[in-house]
Amino acid sequence: MSVVQLFFGGKNGQRVYAIAGPDYHSDDDGKSWQPCGNPGASSSSSGSRLIIDPQNSDHILRTSQGAGIMISTDGCLTWSQSNDGLGSLFVNTLARDPKNVNTLYAGTDGGAYVSFNEGQSWGQINDGLLGATVVYSIVVDPQSNVYAATPYGIFKLEKK
Repeated sequence: MSVVQLFFGGKNGQRVYAIAGPDYHSDDDGKSWQPCGNPGASSSSSGSRLIIDPQNSDHILRTSQGAGIMISTDGCLTWSQSNDGLGSLFVNTLARDPKNVNTLYAGTDGGAYVSFNEGQSWGQINDGLLGATVVYSIVVDPQSNVYAATPYGIFKLEKK
């Protein structure tokens, strides 16, 4: 059974994405729905499996289980991969820094990653995770503190 999760974007939140596999989008507050293009792999089951660009609700990033991070620039009609620097293509979660919207975080089965260019490339940030290789969830608070949930507990990323 697939769990449907809704994500809202656009100036007034009128764009809605329903991520369940198959995925759908609505441009009229959910009154009508259109199917998204096939991203090529199912999404993770985490609560943060899709992020929407706050400036452009057609630009989204989606997790996948085996194809890495999928990017759409046309409102989910077509997809491309964004895996430059990722060590694992099993992506569990995505998060955006609320103060630095170009900074994204990804939690994978191979650790935590950061992108400073909206997901075009990724770098590993596993220092301090005490050997944890699976990151279930990443959250960025309003002060840009980053927290990662792993099988060994929750860790805060320390700025260097």
